[in-house]
Amino acid sequence: MSQKPSLPAPHNLVPELQLVEPLPPHWRKRFEKAIGFMMANLDEVPPPSWDEVAAHCAISPHHFHRIFHSVFHQTPGQYLSRMRLQTAVHLLLASAKRSVTEIAHATGYSSSQALAKALKRELGTSARAIRALGKDSELHELGQLLEQLGHPKPEAGSLESQLVAGVECELLSQPRRTLKGRRLTAPSLEQLCDLGASVGAQPLLMVSDVTAQLTANLFDYKMDVGVRVDEASTQGGSGVIRTLPAGDYLCCRVALASETAYFAVWDKLLHEVVRQGLDLPEEGMAVEIVENPAEMTRDVWVMTLQLQVDRVE
Repeated sequence: MSQKPSLPAPHNLVPELQLVEPLPPHWRKRFEKAIGFMMANLDEVPPPSWDEVAAHCAISPHHFHRIFHSVFHQTPGQYLSRMRLQTAVHLLLASAKRSVTEIAHATGYSSSQALAKALKRELGTSARAIRALGKDSELHELGQLLEQLGHPKPEAGSLESQLVAGVECELLSQPRRTLKGRRLTAPSLEQLCDLGASVGAQPLLMVSDVTAQLTANLFDYKMDVGVRVDEASTQGGSGVIRTLPAGDYLCCRVALASETAYFAVWDKLLHEVVRQGLDLPEEGMAVEIVENPAEMTRDVWVMTLQLQVDRVE
């Protein structure tokens, strides 16, 4: 009896699986749990909070938002909103006997009016038009609607983001270091340039807690800014003294001229934390070293970024 020819392995068209597939096992498991938890609670009003999702998949809530974005190219809130809307559109097309109100409640909207607003805002259409599209339109018209609900592509971002993709990140062991300077809240560019001019040729160090760096609250963002000094010379005098612990830091060196590039390169570092199977310590540090502080008023800053990490055994 002749054997049936074996079929090739299926080509994976599930974006979430494609995005987590290259990750180390412990990160892949965490994100699979996060996605599963959000989908299982799709009809909850209000939806699960970041803290709840982070706790469910054993990621620090302080780090969860930015790390999730670095992998899936969406915030958790954007992802959940897209999944709710995607499911609602599916039900509108497939469940003609269910009312719009029933579908709204089944997908986490408080009312049919809330669903109507989301459809108008995100897709420029209505529940009635979607149901009509499923009955009377050609396949490509339906495809155009569903394409808007697909997973966003990183290539659709800025040129800075594309350039950042080529940045090399290296895991380096750093010695214990001491900074002496000032503590600033939401420092302005003018403040940083003034400090850069005051330190002359010495590199300017800017240090913040990893939690503060990832939260990125631009209106309450505390940063210690100064120069590296010998620990023995910190006795007496005024100013903030900040000790940077010895250990492993994920590092990259860049020249940048915009906030777009600045935030993109931090996202790159976060993505590398996940890709290399590292972890972020709860009380770790984010270090930015401006190599040309006397020239900070010019367009281009040359910087080394260092993110404190833990190796996972």
